[in-house]
Amino acid sequence: MIKTMSTTSKEKRESWRKSVQRNGITESIEVKEVENGFIIRKERYGEDLNSKSPNKWISESKEYVSKENPLAEEEIDDDFENILKELT
Repeated sequence: MIKTMSTTSKEKRESWRKSVQRNGITESIEVKEVENGFIIRKERYGEDLNSKSPNKWISESKEYVSKENPLAEEEIDDDFENILKELT
């Protein structure tokens, strides 16, 4: 997981990113802290090596707004796949 911090208008804002790659597909979650919650971006992209079709490329992206951070320090030890499934 990559964690970055930036300062905006006298308040610290944080962002978190976690990704995993399997069978040519990268799945990632990026969380950005905003004034009233979190913006969550889920991405899935790459060449599907398990596909029967040659050169099957996937590029998906979704954004959500939440009051909770799915990558909060207490939850980082949870199974990453469960977090991805919850955001689908």
